[in-house]
Amino acid sequence: MLTSFFGKSKPVNYLLLGVFIIIAAVIVIFSSELPNITGLIAAKFSFVILGSVFSMLLLDFIIRKNHLTLSNTYAIFLFSCFLVSFPMIFFEPKLIFANILILLALRRIFSLASEKNRSKKILDASLYITLASLFYFPAIGFLLFLFIATLRYVGFRFKMLLIPVVGFLVMFVLTATYYLLVTDTLNWDFSWIQPVSWDFSSYNSLIVLFPVTILISITIWTGLHNLYKLSSLAKKERPNATLLLVLMIISIFVTVASPFKSGAEVLFMLPALAILAANYIAYKKTETLLPDAKITFWFKELLLWCAALLPLLAFFII
Repeated sequence: MLTSFFGKSKPVNYLLLGVFIIIAAVIVIFSSELPNITGLIAAKFSFVILGSVFSMLLLDFIIRKNHLTLSNTYAIFLFSCFLVSFPMIFFEPKLIFANILILLALRRIFSLASEKNRSKKILDASLYITLASLFYFPAIGFLLFLFIATLRYVGFRFKMLLIPVVGFLVMFVLTATYYLLVTDTLNWDFSWIQPVSWDFSSYNSLIVLFPVTILISITIWTGLHNLYKLSSLAKKERPNATLLLVLMIISIFVTVASPFKSGAEVLFMLPALAILAANYIAYKKTETLLPDAKITFWFKELLLWCAALLPLLAFFII
């Protein structure tokens, strides 16, 4: 059963998920109509494949380092399945790179729970987020999450709250300087700031509509569940649990604010959704034979199988 297999953190789990992502990415890429393979194209898709696997491993590191879930691999299993369910992601290296930067920022943000080097962590996170916005402008919205996390962990300290602003300005000046030297113009910000697109016509395609519908359903179900159990958590567990819900909400807005709608933008929802869903599956593990407990257990097992089978739809439609 998937609940038993991925309910433990074993090296084989990481190996299987890494191989799964690599095989899925190769199938998706070579199933498309590619032009003549050049060194640049090969490098691009190599980055896409390695970046996807690295994202999964980085998410697991963030989870284990900050105890965002129990000791299991549900989150990275769900992340891998959701990632592969949207094959268009593998054709968006900029989004993958931006998502890696956001994950690096989240690593620094959740580590604010430790009092060590907090100012440096906030600065690093602001630099990562601002850099990510150069590749996907709505990612700038995660600065709001940084401010909220700073207030949650550090409190209202003006100097600390000023650090993200400094980080943003530093990256902005560096980018402006680069474009001024290379292109001899400062008009780059017009292409950086992109308006929100409300054209969801691409979502009419079954390859996007079906997995998006599943993701929305899981988001609502697990989100409400995590919100419901918030009051019953131990006091030391509440900050992370609260921030995860906030992160999910901000991730949704970052996704919806995409300047283009292809389905690949859901990538920014996947880390928070995977963690929330993992916490739902691991919550109150069934140890009795009560009918309602057995129903809950099989429902969670079904949820994992739905996630596992979801990528097959993409392969059949490609």
